Amino acid sequence: WTLLLAFVPIHLFVSLVVPARAALGLVVGWLVGAVIVLVVGTPALEVPLTAAVRLLAQRGFRVTAFTVLRPAARGPLVLSASTTPQPEPIASPDGVAVTAESGESASPDDELIVEMYGANQRSRGMLQQLRRWLTIRSGEYPAPFASMRRAVEHKALMGFAIADLGLASNKPLTVAALDRGWTVYAHTLPQGHPLTAADGEATLTRVWQALHRMHQAQMSHGDLRTEEIRILDDEVLFGGFVQSEFGAYQVRFDSDVAQLLLSSAHLFGTEPAVRTALEVLDKQAVLDASARLTKTAMPGHVRKAVPDAGDLMKDIRAEVAEQTGQDKIEAAQINRFSRNQIIQLVLLIGLVYVAYPYISAVPTFASELGSLNWWWAALGLTVSALTYVGAAMALWACASEAVKFGNLLLMQIANTFAATTTPAGVGGLALSVRFLQKGGLGAVRATAAVALQQTVQVVTHVLLLLIFGALAGTSTNLSHFVPSATVLYLVAGALLGLLGVTMFVPKVRKWLLNEVRPQLAEVLGQLKDLARRPGRLAMIVGGCATTTLGMALALWASIEAFGGSTTFVTVTIVTMIGGTLASAAPTPGGVGAVEAALIGGLAAFGVSA
Repeated sequence: WTLLLAFVPIHLFVSLVVPARAALGLVVGWLVGAVIVLVVGTPALEVPLTAAVRLLAQRGFRVTAFTVLRPAARGPLVLSASTTPQPEPIASPDGVAVTAESGESASPDDELIVEMYGANQRSRGMLQQLRRWLTIRSGEYPAPFASMRRAVEHKALMGFAIADLGLASNKPLTVAALDRGWTVYAHTLPQGHPLTAADGEATLTRVWQALHRMHQAQMSHGDLRTEEIRILDDEVLFGGFVQSEFGAYQVRFDSDVAQLLLSSAHLFGTEPAVRTALEVLDKQAVLDASARLTKTAMPGHVRKAVPDAGDLMKDIRAEVAEQTGQDKIEAAQINRFSRNQIIQLVLLIGLVYVAYPYISAVPTFASELGSLNWWWAALGLTVSALTYVGAAMALWACASEAVKFGNLLLMQIANTFAATTTPAGVGGLALSVRFLQKGGLGAVRATAAVALQQTVQVVTHVLLLLIFGALAGTSTNLSHFVPSATVLYLVAGALLGLLGVTMFVPKVRKWLLNEVRPQLAEVLGQLKDLARRPGRLAMIVGGCATTTLGMALALWASIEAFGGSTTFVTVTIVTMIGGTLASAAPTPGGVGAVEAALIGGLAAFGVSA
């Protein structure tokens, strides 16, 4: 702060030279200086060790030596204090020390652990709390404390609470505020040794039982690294109570289970870790916790304590799915704003820009409603409604009639709303898969059913395009939709590049083999089954054809309703080709790109713009 205040005279001098910019420079200088202090903190140049020695003497411990175990950095200054018995306890004259118990003395050559928290060591933690509040959903982390002293007191009180259960590896002795904003926390040496693979699976079972016992007492731990899990004879003890919480949310208990799964799998392997957890805990509890085995959901200090934590978490999820009979475990969503939502926000801003010309034409459109032919409009509305029936019928047959048709019909209407916030088709496909899963189909089976529908839809779309192109004959000029040779070369080059990526990038190749290949195999199996069941194939093709032709017929009826004049064949070709080109647009629902493709295509065939 002294260094920061030194800039004030400089700003005052500048204000005499450039008055118009002095205030801005002063504000910017102070803000930058304050941010630097908050981010990096201030150096712990003056540690009040004398005050800490006096405090421990009042508590009944005479300190003869300090040994630095960990220098002050992002965490506290951790010291090992060698003590000898105090002949007579010294009463605190002003009651500044907040002692845990009274009347306790140390045996000769006892060692204590003394943690010294500096005044500005909390600054970085507050910035992290702010980041979590902005990006992570509520309930994932404990509420921030008003001061460093309150945070240290919470750690000590949680130590007492866990010690009452007989599960604490150390015992808090005293917490007190010292000079210059420092806080001291003293506790006994941790008992036992950290959990290792040599302790055996029987000990691992007792660890899970101890954690379950803690959760039954409505306490969460929050820092289940192996160094904080200690074994004393046949007892399991825990240390590190900074992240502990009394009366925690359910997500905190799930986080504990996920942390212990990761730490124990690192020592004992994925199969014993998952099997032991399922033996002690409820199956659903393990499933809920395994969904939190992700980089975002797993606390950073726990994740960094395990080598190759990312790959290990994937292996644990796969092992949990195998031992519980699940097709796949979906990762828990804990971000307040996901990457997709941010992308959607950017696309929505772009959509407003693209759609503005259409919005500005609303008065003109309103005047055109006076000449509307309502019979054609009613036909367009009816046909548009039939497209929902066709889509539901196709998906119903693809799912082997395993879900109710009425519910599938309602889901098609929901798909329309889902497509307004996601790029064209993506939201509808995701909603369809999730709906089939809720209807009782497994993840692979539901994905295969939707993929089968899309495959037949594409084949039907291409066949209809060939048929209507042949019906149009030479009277319809399709050159408006044929890309130039340069565009075709670029597309071919991009496809070859993607092929090279799939062949030479190990992660992409692994993803294709593990994720895409099983679904493709399921789709091929469904196609073979369709060849033996012509009735089901006819239902799927009919539903897909109804969807494609229904959109074209609705557009044709709309053109006729406003006095336009064109053939149904022309409108169908424009709908299929223009809709296909616009489906690649990243805008929500393809809005803007779809209109531009359809309007441009119709205008090219002579329809008034």
